[in-house]
Amino acid sequence: MNARMRILLVLAVLVVAGLVGLVVHHESTKTKSTPITLGSPGKKVETISHGEDISIEAQLVDGQWTVIEFGAEW
Repeated sequence: MNARMRILLVLAVLVVAGLVGLVVHHESTKTKSTPITLGSPGKKVETISHGEDISIEAQLVDGQWTVIEFGAEW
């Protein structure tokens, strides 16, 4: 095997190793997310105050989204 063939072989091995490393890195950095199901059952809309002080933390549920809407009747 001459020097030119050795260089080509080394380059081919490096390219393959780089591609394998890239695929492994890409797979290991994928985020694991929980799918959101639209319309999934949950607590319905609820008015929790008509001007009184409230604790927002008391309305939060671990592991679930909580949407809080503030409004005023002028």
